[in-house]
Amino acid sequence: MRQLAWLPNGRSLLMVANDFSAPNQNQIWQVSYPAGRASRITNDPNNYVGISLTANGSALAAVKEQITSNIWIASKGGWDHPR
Repeated sequence: MRQLAWLPNGRSLLMVANDFSAPNQNQIWQVSYPAGRASRITNDPNNYVGISLTANGSALAAVKEQITSNIWIASKGGWDHPR
């Protein structure tokens, strides 16, 4: 679990969390209060790291993690001209 946001009615909250089947993929979940029933809101390949709700709960903003990697090749002794 990463971040929580209570809905204005106080009957449930949203959270960024993962389940055991995909421990490196955080999704957005809704948890009812006081029953504690969890329902997954998103089900996509994204990894969410943050959420925020407006005061009236009409809009949700989510932060998605995106990792970019590059591979560079350089010949021995040619470190100043990688491609």
